[in-house]
Amino acid sequence: MIAAPVRSFSPSPQQAAFLTALETGDSHLLLSARAGTGKSTTCREGAWSLGRRRSLYCCFNKAIAADFQRDLPRTCRAATMHSLGFRMLKSRSWGVELDADGEKVDAAARVYFPHDHQGRERNVVAQLVSACKNRLIPGDDLEAVDALADELGLEIRADAREIAVGAVEGVLTACVENPHVVDFDDMVWLPVRLGAANPSPPDVLFIDEAQDLNLCQHALIDLINPDGRNVGVGDPWQSIYRFRGADSDSIPRLAYRLDACNSGRGLESFPLTVTRRCPRAVVALANKIVPDLEAAPNAPDGLVETIDAEEWRLAASAGSMILCRTNAPLVRACYALWRRRRPAHIQGRDIGKGLLAFIAARKASSVEDLLAKIDDHQAGERERMAKRRVPNADAIRNLIDKCDCVRALAVDASSIDDIRRRVETMFADADDPNAITLSSIHRSKGLERSHVLILRPDLIPGPWARTEEDRRQERNLAYVAVTRAKQRLTFCGDLPNVFR
Repeated sequence: MIAAPVRSFSPSPQQAAFLTALETGDSHLLLSARAGTGKSTTCREGAWSLGRRRSLYCCFNKAIAADFQRDLPRTCRAATMHSLGFRMLKSRSWGVELDADGEKVDAAARVYFPHDHQGRERNVVAQLVSACKNRLIPGDDLEAVDALADELGLEIRADAREIAVGAVEGVLTACVENPHVVDFDDMVWLPVRLGAANPSPPDVLFIDEAQDLNLCQHALIDLINPDGRNVGVGDPWQSIYRFRGADSDSIPRLAYRLDACNSGRGLESFPLTVTRRCPRAVVALANKIVPDLEAAPNAPDGLVETIDAEEWRLAASAGSMILCRTNAPLVRACYALWRRRRPAHIQGRDIGKGLLAFIAARKASSVEDLLAKIDDHQAGERERMAKRRVPNADAIRNLIDKCDCVRALAVDASSIDDIRRRVETMFADADDPNAITLSSIHRSKGLERSHVLILRPDLIPGPWARTEEDRRQERNLAYVAVTRAKQRLTFCGDLPNVFR
């Protein structure tokens, strides 16, 4: 055995049960870890407990992988699923050098939109291709691809839409036929499409944030570790990313695959339910949605309160985090803070980039012209979406929120350039303890603050949710929102019904 250094970790009974099964057993494991329950610490100690057995910790992104790697034994490596897929492709290339090229899909889309001024149309094709790869949607399913364009909020001229949707199948085929040029999505999709093998599979594969896997990532797991043990780590109550392609049944799907379809090892499930983040008052509230979340024995009482909807300006202070289900109220709140000369920003630099592109696409000559074109665009798109056999509630809500954001940004603006400057200043991915952070609930996952304020609690759950799957995502969002608070949770308005 490799002697582990002396470590100060003292496991809870739940952690000890999981670690014992990991160290002494041979079955697949599922660690169902609620918000703030020490998931990462538990898995890190698990890697140390495996001795000489080689393990691999599959992380959501490079930053998490780099952070996790800092305190792992030499027998464990943290990596992203994309880096693992790329290595599998390199192994399969038989000595031919792979070329990572982010413009691969754009080049293939030029067959359908060859002119330089058609960059926007090629970008639509690229986003559709990306989503089809992640969700394993075949390009020849034109109805599914067309509905995907609405779900993603993609803008394209009516006369180019049919060509763009039809181009997806051809571009996907081109990606397969040119496997030595690889873009970001190809790193996961091509190994699945080509049936690539992992040249050095681990003895134990940890799968972090298992609730956020898309269908392509599920398929890649079978290739990364076809015969070894798999340890799924996540929280089904924190499944909130269906809108960007995550499988809303990811953990049940993973559990089924491991239990019924993988090597006959069987599956053991273990809970982590004691949160070390949230105070007792927040846990009691979250129990309305997640009954098994528990406060730590030494947890403070904390505070859950409701205030008048407009009193948030007085309640928020430096270091607070303001959450909202949609973005437009955050834009208005950020303005209000700026007018009081209080530093504030909204999480989501890519949201800002999307708004800038949306504004540019209107080709407006003035603020008044922009607002008029926004009204026309919203009305036209809603009418088109409503004609679908099954209208997509998320797509309609995203459309309205995007238009409302621009309307809020245009208040008292003197020019289009003035609006652009506001977007560039307002949206940032920063962690400034001296500023007030505003964020959509989706963007807040992974963050925590001593004081969290919920703006527009009437939007929790979203009134646009119609299907049971939609309602489940909304309940999960409510749980994620309240469990960001370490001491004080403030609802700026009435307590949402989901918590009553």
